[in-house]
Amino acid sequence: FPSHDKRIHKESIQQLCGWLGGWEKGYPEVRGALVTGPPGIGKTTSVHLVAQSLGSKVVEYNASDTRSISVLRGMIALGIRRLQREVIVMDEVDGLSERGGTGELATILKKTCVPIICIANEKPPKLRPIVNACVDIPFRRPVKSTIAAALEKVAKAEGLRVSRAELE
Repeated sequence: FPSHDKRIHKESIQQLCGWLGGWEKGYPEVRGALVTGPPGIGKTTSVHLVAQSLGSKVVEYNASDTRSISVLRGMIALGIRRLQREVIVMDEVDGLSERGGTGELATILKKTCVPIICIANEKPPKLRPIVNACVDIPFRRPVKSTIAAALEKVAKAEGLRVSRAELE
């Protein structure tokens, strides 16, 4: 991981690593993870990097595409256990529009043989079934001083002279 990403989301990344690493010992009690936070702060990138660092391939679906739930439903019904280590990422679960989609995804999360990580910007009430079926891993927007410190390193590496006040 780039060092600034680690520091900004350190606790969330550690929690995600712990949950995903737990799959090596067998099925965890809670088989789904829900990563939430504002858009553009590195949720999806962090999930991909954590999975890759643990030797897993990421298969990504967009939850707002109704075919994604159908594909997952079929995989779970067949009890598919892949030969290679995989992590399924369901992005934009807060955009689920299919009627009953959140309940169906929650059911899938409880039975899955493959780690499923759901990603959302927020947790509206309609996501309650998914929230209840997942480990909650919140990502927060970094504070101004953390961003300024990361920018300061970049500026220094590029040979730019910028004051901390200007960066903030």
